Amino acid sequence: MFDFTLLRHGESLGNANGQIQGRLDEPLSQQGLEQARRLAHYWQRQQIKFDRVIASPLERTRTTAAIIAETLGLSVELNPLWMERSFGNWEGQPFDELRKQETFTKIFHPYITPGEDGESLMDTYQRAVQAVQELLRQEAGQYLVVSHGAFLNMVLYSIFGIDPQKFTTGPRFIIENTAYTHLTYEPEKSLWRVLGINLLAPMP
Repeated sequence: MFDFTLLRHGESLGNANGQIQGRLDEPLSQQGLEQARRLAHYWQRQQIKFDRVIASPLERTRTTAAIIAETLGLSVELNPLWMERSFGNWEGQPFDELRKQETFTKIFHPYITPGEDGESLMDTYQRAVQAVQELLRQEAGQYLVVSHGAFLNMVLYSIFGIDPQKFTTGPRFIIENTAYTHLTYEPEKSLWRVLGINLLAPMP
């Protein structure tokens, strides 16, 4: 059986500043570092085991994964398939300012690229399908994957069989910083089980 923990990175400076990030390579904020450490120590106390840790190569995911892997005595594999959706020239702009622009509606359209040369929702979805397929072609085991909010939404869409659609009409999974989704998959039965979404380490 496959056991997957899909983790969003800790708070980044871009998150703290209310920016649209995408591929903008922002580091973790001090709070983000503390979030990653808290989760790592919680899993250590709970004796949570992983066979492999895979992360997006962006700094906020790479650092989150490194903190957890070091605490649990593991190494990190970087995989660009798990990078965040690209938002083109919108990246780095304040979210509240961007949403006032007429072109902001393009972010919700499944086929149109945001920020002129960004990644459409459909392209992001197709990459998510490829990422999940790549995982399922590996040996069964316990996997921790550290990725990003928008991309993990499309990963869950692909697993649950939801077609990409406007976020204004379709479901949206709220995934907080260092929140994780826990799923299992049984290949012989083609059976997914969802054990939890938006799970967080308890506050001390």
